[in-house]
Amino acid sequence: LEPQHRRLNAVFREYGGWLRPAWYGDGPIEAALAREATRAREAVGILDASPLGKIEVMGPQAGALVDFNSYNTISTLKPMRIRYGFMLTETGYVYDDGVVAKLNDQHYIVSCSSGHVSGVAARLEEWRQDRFDPAEVVIHNSTLQWATLTATGPKAKALVASLGLGVDLDDTALPHMSFADGVFHGRPARVARVSFTGDRSYEISVPSLAAPALFGTMLAGAERLGGGPLGSEAFGLLLT
Repeated sequence: LEPQHRRLNAVFREYGGWLRPAWYGDGPIEAALAREATRAREAVGILDASPLGKIEVMGPQAGALVDFNSYNTISTLKPMRIRYGFMLTETGYVYDDGVVAKLNDQHYIVSCSSGHVSGVAARLEEWRQDRFDPAEVVIHNSTLQWATLTATGPKAKALVASLGLGVDLDDTALPHMSFADGVFHGRPARVARVSFTGDRSYEISVPSLAAPALFGTMLAGAERLGGGPLGSEAFGLLLT
């Protein structure tokens, strides 16, 4: 999505080895952060979260491996649910944190920070070969195959509803920390109710080739609702 971000006058900085939009527009950074954060709190902000890791763990021993990889138990999740956790080094220090989504008993998606994607994939693969039966569990790093766009703010639900993804967004059907499969322009779209800002948020993941169309559609919808793009610096401000 770099061309799309540049057309919005994005200022890029490096985060975890990726060049990502820090903020949008000309002028002082303070004004940009206040503008983006306010729009996200009062309407809806659109964040490009594509660099976050998406590592798939599949097979009969997938649940055991994701449990071993995490400080807390993951395998007890119900299908189509999400749990937050963190990973420890062998000396007990926190290595990284993120959420894990459970598609079924033999298929999990481990999310991690963009700077630790290769490291988490390597850890999982090392333990797969060292402690588990390699024929019973497979690791696949699908980070580059999927783009993820986050809509956060009080009008996020209205925006996602306007996309026509075929997903029931009612809170009983899609509660916090759950996800559902839909379709965007004939391609699969995974909608997850995950929030890092404290406001209602949805992460929409589509195949990378569909990302420009999704970003354009979400941005147009956000602007109609009084929102707009959200850079990493304002997103970090919202986390506090």
